Amino acid sequence: MLDFTLKLPEYVFFGKNSMEKLKKQIGKFGRKTLIVTGKSSAIKSGALDDIITILKEKDIKYRIFDEIMSNPIDTIIDKGGMISKEIGANFLITIGGGSVMDAAKGIAVVHSNGGKIWDYIYDGRRSAKKIKKALPVIAIPTLAASGSELDGGAVITNEKTKEKIAFGSFHTIPKIAVLNPIYTFSTPKDYTAYGAADIISHLTEPFLGTREENSGISDQLISSLIRIVMKNLPKVLKKPEDYNSRAEIMLASSLALSGIPSIGTKGTFIMHYLEHPISGHLNIPHGKGLAAIFIPYFKAMKEINKKRLEKYFKLIFNSDIDEGIQKFEVWLKNNFLPLNLSEDGVNENNIKVFAEDCIRISSSGKGYLGEFRELDKIGIIEIYRQLIG
Repeated sequence: MLDFTLKLPEYVFFGKNSMEKLKKQIGKFGRKTLIVTGKSSAIKSGALDDIITILKEKDIKYRIFDEIMSNPIDTIIDKGGMISKEIGANFLITIGGGSVMDAAKGIAVVHSNGGKIWDYIYDGRRSAKKIKKALPVIAIPTLAASGSELDGGAVITNEKTKEKIAFGSFHTIPKIAVLNPIYTFSTPKDYTAYGAADIISHLTEPFLGTREENSGISDQLISSLIRIVMKNLPKVLKKPEDYNSRAEIMLASSLALSGIPSIGTKGTFIMHYLEHPISGHLNIPHGKGLAAIFIPYFKAMKEINKKRLEKYFKLIFNSDIDEGIQKFEVWLKNNFLPLNLSEDGVNENNIKVFAEDCIRISSSGKGYLGEFRELDKIGIIEIYRQLIG
């Protein structure tokens, strides 16, 4: 097992009464806040009304910034940082999915450090400014997917170049995460499924992103959480207000990117490196892109990381590799997740652009992804080509 450092929010409030627990802590952050959200999920879930009731009760002034869209762009985050500064916000409250939470982290950075959010993002061309501090963030997810509420990372898209790149810091880990499964009841079925794919990718990547056998504890935690998500997704697609199944998926989502399941390992997030150029250029849902990448990724790992892939499918399905890939593909189909992205615009003309972005941004100058020399530009294009269908 490798050495590790783990940092999490000060509080994680989980369950139906999580907002009541937040009420006792919220006043310590100050008397002014900016609520960062999108146009719909915060309202449909009931979370926005609930937080406004608390803010009024605690006499905390607030302003709503509801311009965040899927795959948040740098210019909107810069605008949010300017508004946050104008109103003198002491902290941010973010309500929504991963895009909203990521945007709030960006706003927190711009507010506290100045400049523009892209100044703090490494794009493979020039160095990024160091994040020295960030405004406190309270995260209230309405979608089980990104796990951004327990993590300091965020992903931003450059409006002009369409580059989608991650940044992060210990400073951007939310101070409080409020996890109420009821807030996910109103999530549409397609986004519920995309979210499940995102969760499973966060668990799969540290497992398969290295050839090393680092931690038996991690392998067991990861495989158990994957099985839980795969088991419960069909239940919530059939019955959206199944509280227990929603709770299982929501907790798995938060844990998946918290650093706990992958503790003591060194696997890199190759699926995300591959997916970000797709959703950055085509503006498709991130989880949808990840869902389509699974099978091509497994096929690549069969050739270059067979031992780890054998263990992965043994733990999840008690299967060998070929049977495991087949079972995973059936699960994707049964839960309305895509096996290719041709209808979303992936074609022979743009996969070279995706590959070039992927190498420049995510290879750390090596020319290949992670520790796999086989995943150079040629290997990456081969994976993308399988998404054409």
